[in-house]
Amino acid sequence: MTMKSGESLIFLKLISMKVIRRKILNYLPSFHDICNLAQTSKLVYIFIQKEPLTRRMLLYDDKQRIVCRINKVLSDNCVGLKFQDIQFLKDIESEIVLYNVEKFLGEHILMNNTIIFTIEKLIDNFSESERLLYVRKLVEEINLSCPLRRFSERVIFKLENFNNQHMLLFVLSYMYHEYVSSIEIPISVLMVHSNKYCKLNKNIFNGFLNFNQLILSFNEFASRCEYNQTDSERIIEKIFNELSKRQNPVLTLVEGEQSTTENFFNFCSLILRIGAKYDIAIRYNSNILMLLTTKPNILSLFGKVFPYPKKEVIFSKETTIKNSKYLYSITRKLQNYRCLKTLNLGFDIFDITKNLEDIDTLNSSTLSLKNFKKLKCVSLNFFKYHDNINEMVNEVYYNNLKYLISLMPSTVETFEIIYCWRMTKEIICLIHEYMPNIKVLKLMYISEPLYFDIIVGFKHLEAFITCGKQKINIPQNLKLLCIGSLGDDENDIKGTTDKEILERYSINFSKVIQHKSGKFIFFNDLRHWNGYKKYIQESFF
Repeated sequence: MTMKSGESLIFLKLISMKVIRRKILNYLPSFHDICNLAQTSKLVYIFIQKEPLTRRMLLYDDKQRIVCRINKVLSDNCVGLKFQDIQFLKDIESEIVLYNVEKFLGEHILMNNTIIFTIEKLIDNFSESERLLYVRKLVEEINLSCPLRRFSERVIFKLENFNNQHMLLFVLSYMYHEYVSSIEIPISVLMVHSNKYCKLNKNIFNGFLNFNQLILSFNEFASRCEYNQTDSERIIEKIFNELSKRQNPVLTLVEGEQSTTENFFNFCSLILRIGAKYDIAIRYNSNILMLLTTKPNILSLFGKVFPYPKKEVIFSKETTIKNSKYLYSITRKLQNYRCLKTLNLGFDIFDITKNLEDIDTLNSSTLSLKNFKKLKCVSLNFFKYHDNINEMVNEVYYNNLKYLISLMPSTVETFEIIYCWRMTKEIICLIHEYMPNIKVLKLMYISEPLYFDIIVGFKHLEAFITCGKQKINIPQNLKLLCIGSLGDDENDIKGTTDKEILERYSINFSKVIQHKSGKFIFFNDLRHWNGYKKYIQESFF
């Protein structure tokens, strides 16, 4: 908002009056709008900050499928195809979602802060001028510049056809977005013959002003590509040269479930070598079970053999540990990956300590993660315990949780327990002892009520995420509380429970966002809402 000095004084006088201020705020449906107003001046922020505010929220996925058809009289391999021979089909489902978002008066929460575009097929049977028309039309159909997508930060592109994958880079070079920081593309896009890119004269990512992370995901086409080092090196050099000029550049390799071929393994080795040359942070993201495979895999490139200081390993995909021998084998292999940043583990029903004693490995140093100084995020999932509720299983869960907490390093900042049976003072004391620097604590699917002072005493805790109608004491240092139903049924939590939650926590927080299913977000400081929203998009839902 830009105002002349006289207008500013008049507006400040108006906003200082409670009745008028509340009328103005009532016209602003979302905290995004309110924050924009609050940022116009310190005085405006002070006046708005003290107001108790409640808004509704809409949760939605943004997925769009791009489909085009060639006129029946032509075929895909027709030489000299004309742009007018191409017809794009509308994705009605995607249009309905965006229409509902546009009409909703409240806070729009995009799941995972991610837009997913699935392209049925790309075409490249054009002359130079016709190709440019096709690319620009494809950019128009993707419609990333749609106002509803303006603040999205992640974009994923998926391809359903093996042919003409290289065209995706041409499309990217004509796209524009102010806030997208992360772009994910199939890794096979970079494995085609270099002559396919000879016409790619533009910088690929120039239109993405905030871009700094490229994610290369393994897809089924990667194993079919005949990788040639000379061909691939040119396009990889071009991309990494662009990426290296961004602030804090990151390259992430996402390994799939398929077996890694020697050809693909060599290609990824080339990527790591070039990435290291450009001083780019390199991450690996996959399933921790890759540690146990004897076949060539990309994870092995991130071990001690690759002594690159800017490497990180992320195990974010769901994994179930079936027994203690399994756990021991994984943690033993894990010792070669001290660059581990994120760990996500699920557990079958077995007593870890008892089984480890049976195989004489209970006190083995290879089980400890205390020397993993880069480990920031840990998630423990006890889903298998959910359908076996009895005292014996409860005791196994309790002992396992205590033991697993004792393995963790002090560097952990985000700790999550899914299907959390019970949280006693003993468990909380162990978390304090082994993970004293926790900033985010997430306890989901809780079988027993949490005790009142469960989060009191965490010196660095900023956010607490849980479910149900918990009655807990809120410490002064807590900045964000996410609580309520996990279901999407609007009848899941009725008005009485909603009112109880609102009354209980509105004492501590002046800003509330409520979903129809009974999910609540509580916070205080408007200045930090955009940061809170980003975390909520990625973690709460």
